[in-house]
Amino acid sequence: MQRWPANPPFIFNSNQGSQFTSRPFKQALLAAGCRISREGWGHATDNDFIERLIERLWCSAKWECVYLNPATDGHHLYPQLHAYFTYYNHQCPHQALNGRTPAQFFAQTPAFIPEHICSIKLA
Repeated sequence: MQRWPANPPFIFNSNQGSQFTSRPFKQALLAAGCRISREGWGHATDNDFIERLIERLWCSAKWECVYLNPATDGHHLYPQLHAYFTYYNHQCPHQALNGRTPAQFFAQTPAFIPEHICSIKLA
């Protein structure tokens, strides 16, 4: 495992997957001063928040981008969605974020780099 950043996450939340419950993983988290939080087994509402968020975001993307500019294929759709999500994250203020864009909000949160807690490089 790589060394932790100067400011590791305060709480690491995960599901009950074996990769997150292994002894080496737990020891690395605890050694870095992280608290471990896990979702319960078989709770139907565990992912409600993120699922609602994704559903709302995809609904916005469909109505504001996809339906207005129907793509002929995936090669045409990809740049459209890329442009829409760039707009959504960097130019569109959100009421829930007190008028800030998601990018502005994210820039003000503590750094979290997944590569620092596992050897998998995320694309």
